[in-house]
Amino acid sequence: MLFVKAFGVWLLMLLAAFVNGAIREMLIVPRVGEPIGHVVGVVGLSSVVFALAWFFVNGLGPFTSGALLLVGLFWLGLSLLFEFGFFHYVMYEPWHKLLADYNIFRGRLLLLVWLSTLLSPWVWGAVLRQG
Repeated sequence: MLFVKAFGVWLLMLLAAFVNGAIREMLIVPRVGEPIGHVVGVVGLSSVVFALAWFFVNGLGPFTSGALLLVGLFWLGLSLLFEFGFFHYVMYEPWHKLLADYNIFRGRLLLLVWLSTLLSPWVWGAVLRQG
């Protein structure tokens, strides 16, 4: 049952990612440019991921640290499958363009979203246990 609920939360993350991307492209990038728009989008989406993870852990817990790490891995796996599957095979984005968003030396910070996705359930589990 844990992963059914986790899948539902991941669907919300997916929706948030689409909304974040639309807001970034329509409102932020035209005003501040693509490099800053990218950073704002990454920070925004990472924040939403952490917020959704808090609702998941706080509302459905308690879970063990191991279970929360598995949820993070589950979310990360689904996200990467969607990212590469949808954008390459449906939107026909070339691999080199998709992989370019992972080049931190060029200011591309998408890895922070994936770290947030992976670690946010575990982080909230640790924080909420101390409270």
